Formats: sequence, structure tokens, C-alpha cells
Amino acid sequence: MIKINAPTSVNRNSELKGVVEIGEKELKGARMVEVKLCNEIMYGNEKRNYSCWEMGKKYSPGDARSLFELPFEFHVDGEAPITYKGKQLVSRWKLGVFINVIGARDRWKKMDVLVMR
Repeated sequence: MIKINAPTSVNRNSELKGVVEIGEKELKGARMVEVKLCNEIMYGNEKRNYSCWEMGKKYSPGDARSLFELPFEFHVDGEAPITYKGKQLVSRWKLGVFINVIGARDRWKKMDVLVMR
């Protein structure tokens, strides 16, 4: 079980705070756990492309195993792009948890976050 407890929207120039809950099964064989907030940009029908707006926090598997609840906090800058969907441009924010596993398929979970003015 990977569960993200965080608001689904945040204003620019404010904090996005939350907690990630990870079950023991998901942490088995983990090398690293990372929580990231990333902005994706799409122009027309082109592939997604990550803008320079990315924030992350890394945890060791030992920290994750002892906590099972990983608190995070990201400051969304006042200049960060807002969430937008138009005909030629899409700006989307994703909050994700990535668990890098040794010798197996990585585990992850993502959710959309609305960044407003």
C-alpha cells in the first residue's frame, strides 16, 4: 500500500504539506524512496516534457521502514506555472512517490495537484 495524504490544490507562493504512508511489503528490497512534485508541459500533441519546476525529497529505506509515514513539505514559488489546459498548451502538476527496488520493478504512485494563482 502506498497512500498519499495531501491537498489536491495549492496556491503559488505557499506550502504543499502532506504525508506518504508506505506498507512494509512495498518497502521490501527498497534502495531509496523519493517524494517529488513536478510540472509537466505539453505543447500541442507532443510528448510530455518536464519543465525546470521540480521539487523532491529523498528518504533512505531505513528511515522509511522506521517511520512508515514520511512527512513532506514543498514551497511552491510565486513564479511557478499554474495548472492550465488549453488547445495548444497543457501545464500539469504531479505529486509522486517513487520506490527504487533492487532487482525488481520499481513501485510508484502519482496524483494530480492543481496549482492556482
